[in-house]
Amino acid sequence: MDGVKLLEIVKDTKNEFTKIENNFPDIKNELDNRQKAIINKSKETTQDPDIEVSSLQNQETYILSISGMEFYTSIATLSKNKSSLFYKIISGKINKSNKLYFDRPPFLFSHILDFMRFQTITLEQFTIDELFSLKEEADYYNLHELTKVITDKEQSDNVIYFTHFDISGAYMFRNQEVGDFNLECLSVPDLSTGICTNSPGFIIIELDKAYDINTIRIGGYTGDRLKFDCENGQGANISTSDDRVNWTIVGTIPYGFGSQIKKVILKKTVGNYIKFSCSNSIGIGYLNIN
Repeated sequence: MDGVKLLEIVKDTKNEFTKIENNFPDIKNELDNRQKAIINKSKETTQDPDIEVSSLQNQETYILSISGMEFYTSIATLSKNKSSLFYKIISGKINKSNKLYFDRPPFLFSHILDFMRFQTITLEQFTIDELFSLKEEADYYNLHELTKVITDKEQSDNVIYFTHFDISGAYMFRNQEVGDFNLECLSVPDLSTGICTNSPGFIIIELDKAYDINTIRIGGYTGDRLKFDCENGQGANISTSDDRVNWTIVGTIPYGFGSQIKKVILKKTVGNYIKFSCSNSIGIGYLNIN
C-alpha cells in the first residue's frame, strides 16, 4: 500500500472519530433519559400494591417450612389470593426471604397448598375433626375462600361443635391433675388426651347451638394408665338438655370404650348440652356427636 493511500485511510478514520465525538453529548443524553425512565418505572411498580408479579418472578420458588416440614411452591401460587398471609409476606411487607417458617401443624398443609394452586378441594375425604382443623388453618392463613367452602359444607352437613365444658372436679393423682382439660383434646382419636374427673363425676359439654342428637362416638382416656383407669366412666348416664336445668337420660357409656371408640345410638332429643355422669370417675378421650 503506497503512502498516499494510507494517508487517505488515516484521514477518513480521523473524520469518523470526529463525528462520534461531536455526537457523543446527544448519545449520552439519550442514555441518561432512558436510565431515568427505567428508574421512574421501577418506582411506580414498587409503589403499586396491586401490581401483578412479572413472568420472571412467577418462576421464583419459595420454601414453606411448616413446623419443620418443607413444602415447595411458586410465587405465582402464593400471590393468587391478595388477602392471604402469604401474599402479605411475599409482597415485602413482612419478610423478603424465600424460606418462610410457620409454627403450625403440617399434616393438612398439602391440601391447603393444593387449594391455593387449583382453587378447588374435595372435602368428603376429611373426617369431621380434620375438617375442623382445616378450617382453623384456613382462618390462620387468611384464606377466606377456603373458609367459606368449609363453612358451606358444615351448614349443609349440620356439623356439631363444642363451645364450653364443666366438670365435677379434676382427677388428682399424688396432688397432680390427670388429663388435659380443653375441648380440643376430645377430637384426637388415639385417646392419648382427654378430660378426667374426680368421683362422683360429671362432664357437661355445651354445643354451639341446639341440635337433634341421635348418635355419639366416644372413647376413654388412655394417656396415663398408671394414674387413671381408661375404663373409668363405663356405664355412666348420658343426658341432654336445652336449658341445662332439665335433663333427659338418652343412653349410657358402653363397656370397652376405654380401649377403642364406641358408637352409641341415643334416644333422639333436641338440645345444646350433653352430660355424662356416674358415681365413679369419668375419663373421656374422644367425643363426636351426630
